[in-house]
Amino acid sequence: MGFEIRTTNGVANKQDIYNYLTGSLDQGGYGYSPQAALGLMANMQRESSFRNNVTIIDSNGLPSGGLFQWNGPRLQGLAATVPD
Repeated sequence: MGFEIRTTNGVANKQDIYNYLTGSLDQGGYGYSPQAALGLMANMQRESSFRNNVTIIDSNGLPSGGLFQWNGPRLQGLAATVPD
């Protein structure tokens, strides 16, 4: 069993993200505590407002993107792993 994170107009569903982060490892989740999941989600809110399609040019002149606004090699790795 896996988890699906739905998006609407480029905004990821917060409940889906929470369920994925707190879901059991044997079912494809991460098994984080509710507190840890909410901490990660607070960072997502601040970085991207849960928009997975936001890309900005960071202060180092490189693009940043994704829910956590990854930059440089991390963003390239994300794009290679999850191309859509």
